[in-house]
Amino acid sequence: MDRPDSSFSARLEQLSSALNQLHKTLDEAHELGEVLLGDSRERVDKLSRELRDGSFKVIITATVKAGKSTFLNSLLGAPFLPTGSIPETAVVVRIIHDPTHPAGLLEDGQGSIQGLASIREHIAQRNTKARTEQDMSAITLVLRAPLAMLPRELQQGVQVELWDSPGAGEAGWSTLKDDLRGTLQKADVVLYLLDGSR
Repeated sequence: MDRPDSSFSARLEQLSSALNQLHKTLDEAHELGEVLLGDSRERVDKLSRELRDGSFKVIITATVKAGKSTFLNSLLGAPFLPTGSIPETAVVVRIIHDPTHPAGLLEDGQGSIQGLASIREHIAQRNTKARTEQDMSAITLVLRAPLAMLPRELQQGVQVELWDSPGAGEAGWSTLKDDLRGTLQKADVVLYLLDGSR
């Protein structure tokens, strides 16, 4: 796997060094009996490991109809995720940057689907099924496709994973709330989209 260019590598090295310093500071604070740190050390350890491994997990969340799927489609450079005038997202879709699948590859635990139109239709069907059957707790789809808007220095050598999930008030939110809370805790970044027109 190719590594990102040297300027990006240098920035990663600086961030890794800063995280190591933070780790030492947390050790010292822990020795002093600092109670308020909670799981800060574990989070710093996790982020340090992921920086070394070159992987980042970003969870996208928002309220109903704020444009999560539209935003993600723009990052993908193609409309893989269904969008519309009614709330569409009812299942979690993990999007993994994978330049080896330019037409996309969707895995649903039962098989795989290839091609933009087929993927979009399958996701729409799974959303509809999840909303009508009210059973969304175990449904997670994995979409492997290139993130066209990813900066060039991140195109190779770094694994970026974005998660599209139902937002507060969307279909399935009450069922998925506990699952999503756990997912949010695993994220390196949580991006909360706001609809500026509201």
